[in-house]
Amino acid sequence: MRLIIPLSLFFLLIIGSACNKCKKNCKNGDCVEGECICKTGWFGDNCDQETRTKFYGNYTVSHVCDNGFSTSASTISEDPADFLKFKIGNFHDSGLEVMAQITKGDTFSIFEQNLDTMLVRGYGYFKNLRDTVRINYYIFNTQSPDSCIDDYIKN
Repeated sequence: MRLIIPLSLFFLLIIGSACNKCKKNCKNGDCVEGECICKTGWFGDNCDQETRTKFYGNYTVSHVCDNGFSTSASTISEDPADFLKFKIGNFHDSGLEVMAQITKGDTFSIFEQNLDTMLVRGYGYFKNLRDTVRINYYIFNTQSPDSCIDDYIKN
C-alpha cells in the first residue's frame, strides 16, 4: 500500500505536466492549459508573428468626418525602432504620417500627437473582413474638433 500511493502521485505528476505542454514552442507567449497565449504585439499558433505586420500595405481610405466625406490613399509601414509601433502615411489626407501602437490583439492607439497645425488622437483595429482597418479619431485645430471614422481597405 505504501508503494502504491507514491507511484500514483508520480504518474499523476507526469500525466498532469504532459497535459499542460503546448504542441509548439510559445516563442513570445505563455503556455496555458496546452495553448499558447501570446504577449502583446504577437500572434500565431506559437506566438512567432508580429501583430503589426497584419497592418502593413497600401490602402484606399474612406474618411467620414463631422465636416464631410472624402477618399484618399495611404500606406501603413513599420517603425524599425519599436516592434509595437507602425506608421500610417498620408493620415487624414494630409500628406503627413502618424505613429500608432499595438495595445492588445488586433487593436492599436494613436496617442496624442501633432499633425502639422492640428492635434490628433484615436484608436483602431484590424477587421479581417476584406483586410480592412478601421480608425476612429479626433482632429483638434484652432477651430472646433472634428470626429472621424476612416476605413482603410487594403489594395
